[in-house]
Formats: sequence, C-alpha cells, structure tokens
Amino acid sequence: MRHLFLDNINIAELNNIQRIPHQAKRHPEPVFTPKYPWETIRLQMYGNCILFNKETKRYQMFYLACGGDGGHYPNHIVGGKRKVGHVTLPALAESKDGIHWEHYMTSTISYNDILVTNILDLHEGQSFEAGILYDEQERDPSKRYKAFIWDQIFARPVEGREEHLREGTKTEVNIFDDNNNIIYNEPYKEYGIRIAFSRDGIHWEKKPGWAIRCYSDTGQSPLYDPQSGQYVAFGRFNRGTFTSSDVTYGKNTGKEFNIGRSVGRVTSSDFINWSQPELVLSADNEDPESLQINSMPTSIYEGVYLGIMELDQRPLPGNLGPQLATSRDGKHWTRVERTSCIEATSKNSWDYFEPCPEGGIRPAGQLITTNDEVRFYYSASYSSGAGTNEDRIKKTKHLIGVGMASWRRDGFVSLSAGTSEGEILTKPFILKGPELHLNLNAEKGYAKIQVCDMQGRPYLKGKSWEHNSGSENFYAESWNVSNYSNPITGNHLDSKVIWDNDDLEHRVGKPITLRIKLKNADLYSFWS
Repeated sequence: MRHLFLDNINIAELNNIQRIPHQAKRHPEPVFTPKYPWETIRLQMYGNCILFNKETKRYQMFYLACGGDGGHYPNHIVGGKRKVGHVTLPALAESKDGIHWEHYMTSTISYNDILVTNILDLHEGQSFEAGILYDEQERDPSKRYKAFIWDQIFARPVEGREEHLREGTKTEVNIFDDNNNIIYNEPYKEYGIRIAFSRDGIHWEKKPGWAIRCYSDTGQSPLYDPQSGQYVAFGRFNRGTFTSSDVTYGKNTGKEFNIGRSVGRVTSSDFINWSQPELVLSADNEDPESLQINSMPTSIYEGVYLGIMELDQRPLPGNLGPQLATSRDGKHWTRVERTSCIEATSKNSWDYFEPCPEGGIRPAGQLITTNDEVRFYYSASYSSGAGTNEDRIKKTKHLIGVGMASWRRDGFVSLSAGTSEGEILTKPFILKGPELHLNLNAEKGYAKIQVCDMQGRPYLKGKSWEHNSGSENFYAESWNVSNYSNPITGNHLDSKVIWDNDDLEHRVGKPITLRIKLKNADLYSFWS
C-alpha cells in the first residue's frame, strides 16, 4: 500500500520542505454531452459514478438525466407511467477508454413515445440520486452491482393536470396555474433510501421498502471498506435545504438544524440493513459564512478515504470549486486544502458556470485509477432557470455535459524542496518487502533515501542500535554514517531505490523510518 501525503500522519519531521496540493488538470472538451429528449435540461453527475467493469473491460457512466421543453419541472411519461415534478432519470453510458462515451441503449424503459432509451429502472417515485457500487468482493454475481438510491413518492398520483409542478416545502408539492395560484397540493407520502441489486448494471432487482428513512436529495456515495469489512455510504442525511431564517450557514453550532448541508455516514454488513446516519463533516469557522457541503463523493484510494466535496454558498451567488477531504476511518475527516482541487475555468471554457446557487462543478463518485493517472469526472454548467441545452447555449454560451480532469498517479499532494536541500523523516511503518519505491519528480534535482530505526537513527548493513540493561549500546560504525541511497533523478511514477552496498532484506517485516533528502524535487508517495 502506498504512503501518501494527503495528511501528516506519515510525517515525523519536515525541514526546509513544503507540502504542496496539486490541482487536477482539465480535459479541454466535455467527454459526454446531451443527445436525446430525456436529457435536454440536465445531464449530470450528482454523486452518480463512473465504474470500470473488469469482466467486460469497459467503463460505465451512471448519470442523471432530465428532459422536457425548458420548463424547470416538466411532465414525462416514463416506462408508461406519468411522472410530474422535479424528475431526474438514472441513465447509462459506456466507453472503452473512459474518454469517448456512447449512450448504452436498451429497451427496458421508454420515454414518452420513444421505446428504446438508456434510462434505468431504479426508482419508484419522483426519482433522484443513485450511487452505484461495483462490488468485486461480492460472491453472488446477481448482486455484483449495488445501488443506494434516494427516492420520494406522493400520497397519490397526480392525474389530469399538465401544469408545471413546483416544490413548496420539503414535505409537500404544489401545482400552480398561470397566475401562480395553487390549484393542487399534495404532501409527500414518504422519502428515503432504497436498495437495488444487479448482475450487469442494466437490469435491477429493487428491494421493497426503505433501507433508511431520511432526507438526502444530493449525491449518495456507497463503497466497500476492506479494512473494516463493512459497506459504508456517505450522503446528506439531514433535514434538507435550509433557509436563511433557520440556519447559520456553514457554522456547526452543535445542533443538527444549524449545520446546513453536511456529510453523514451510514454502515452495513450486508448492504440491506443500515445504521442510523451520523454527522461526520460540515463547514466550520475557517470557511466563508455561507459555505455548505452539498455532497461528497468518496473513494478509498490506497487504503485512505478520499472525498471530493461539492461546495455551495447558498443563498449567496458564486460557487467554489470542489475541495478534497481525507479520513483514515470514515468518521474523522481532515480538509486536505481549502482551495479548489481542479483547475479554474474561464469564460471561454465549455464548463464555465455563471454564479448562482445551483451552478458549478458537481463531482462524480469514485475516482478511476489507471497506470499513470487518477481521473476525476464531473458535470458542469447547470444553473437554475437556464432551460434546455439549446436555451443554455444561447443564454450562457456554454454546454451541459460531463467533463474529466486528472492528476498524475498519487498526485494530489507532494512534499517539495526548492534550491536548498530539504529533509523528511517519516513516522515508523512496517517494511512489507525488500524493495522501496518512490513516485517523484526530480527532473532538476534529486532524492536520496536513508533507512533508519524507529528513532530516526541510521542502519548500516544489517547492524542496528541495541539496548542492554537500561543503558544504550550501539555499533560505533553506525554512528555518523550517512548510508544514503544512490541519488534519484528524473520524473518517475515508480522509481526503485538502490543502495550500492546494502539492501533491505534484513529489515522486511520490521518497523523502520525513512530519512529522505530532496532538492528541486517533489515527492508524491513511497511504498515497499
């Protein structure tokens, strides 16, 4: 397992070294754009995810679509059933390389008079977000795909009305006539989390009833944690959207109704029965007053939880780019850096968004790791009231769609030294094998490694410090001996450390520390 620098847990000492966060580099064009009537208003990653199926060797994109004629709450006939209101439809696209995507057309769900679509049968009511997990450790092939779905239904169907449906409170829906008079009011009967399973990600078996009764209308992010042997899911899991009259935005006062949009956590041993939500992350006093965490798609990367926070500043205009947070247990989180983790957009960029409460970068769930990079997918340019994609292009000059950005492998944060040599002392860790590897860029400088004991004292050729009868004895030749590795230069995703007169065989399975000297170099990770 690789040791990263998302937090300081691996670091004992830093001398003349800076910890540098790196932004993901944006792909210049969207990798997926609207094509069909059911995605003219929204084509969105909203906690939904992109997965790689090792059996088919294809990437799968589970996204949210919303169609209509430009009304914010259009009417639909989906799968032969009339849907009204704020209906987002789960849909599927596939790709061979993760860059060039095609709609995966099936005949499972129709849309109005179109019989063949890529819409998936995952919801029962006014559909919202579905987090999908491709579970490699699952022994039952029919449950290899798992869906964690937030859904809501009305007390009874709304029939015979073509007026647009708009939300009143979060417990009711209203239908308005052209003069803005309420002509129909219906409370939501129920809302919460549903569970579904699939063999292929296309045909789904939905479990009856609710797994969790809660409000969570932003992205859901389920995953399997091999260290705990549990399924874990992150979502909003609180009251819902708050108004300025009943919340101190972005400030955790210790009361659930005063934390705004925040991140909750639930766990399960079987993906069916789930714990009650617990709050794990919210904005704090270092954040702008209006900041809220709208959602946090989460992955486990090299044994570490890594969340990409989608941030809102409601009701203020202007949105921040997504930011990284990390955790070792899923409960206690550290903000990696309070700056955007993706390169800024410009007004000439396809993914530029006008400042508004609902515009911005919406990250997808699950990072995609290749041999040389980590990919981060997102949707952009959704803004309330912009209408269809055609309307949006006329009004804002920008598209809706899915974009991609990427870091080099392990490239979220580096330990960096400039023209003066710096030094890093790691905390003790167990050496897993006889080789030590680094991910670093030392094109203009170098890195040198010294293997030390738990107190940071150097080893030499299998000799070590010894302790006898409470007094410290040591091999004299080990003292003041550098025994550094050969200098490593160049830019390497995987560079093996070499010593001329030594190796690591005698330390395998034992705790060690590393003393690392850097000059004009960035160190991203190390592993054995």
